[in-house]
Amino acid sequence: MLIEDSANGPAVCQLLQRQIPGLIAVRSCGGKLSRAHAVAPLLEAGQLAFCSGNDALQSELLGFPHGAHDNLVDAFCQGVIWLQNRHWPAGGRGAPSSRPMLFVCHLQG
Repeated sequence: MLIEDSANGPAVCQLLQRQIPGLIAVRSCGGKLSRAHAVAPLLEAGQLAFCSGNDALQSELLGFPHGAHDNLVDAFCQGVIWLQNRHWPAGGRGAPSSRPMLFVCHLQG
């Protein structure tokens, strides 16, 4: 589980570490819009796929940045960027083009 290491994130992380093992504090880079721009090419290239049950996230993604809500979009983008930086360091070079990098299942808001 990733927790943004800004605002009240450190306090939340400290409070929850005893109850939820494996919490990871992550520093966000840029704003929500810049993180969405960083993830957009992966979506457009079909490198990200969604399981059923993610209607709220998909709705926010389609309405971003003009939708009423954007917290799921930001959490999704931060998670994708974190995974990409740690587990897909080649940025897609050499990765099988027919396989998505990530399946998003049951993201809750």
